[in-house]
Amino acid sequence: MVLTIMDTLNDWNENIQGFFIEHGDNPILWIGLFGLGLFVFFLTYSALHKN
Repeated sequence: MVLTIMDTLNDWNENIQGFFIEHGDNPILWIGLFGLGLFVFFLTYSALHKN
């Protein structure tokens, strides 16, 4: 079972890596990822600073 989980993660990694190699020069992708990171940051920040 652990081996199949590792195989699945390796397949996902290869797919994601291929995607970024193919589309890595697209600035809209990086702006979107940065925006997503800011969104997650502010959600986390607001959740941790609730009274």
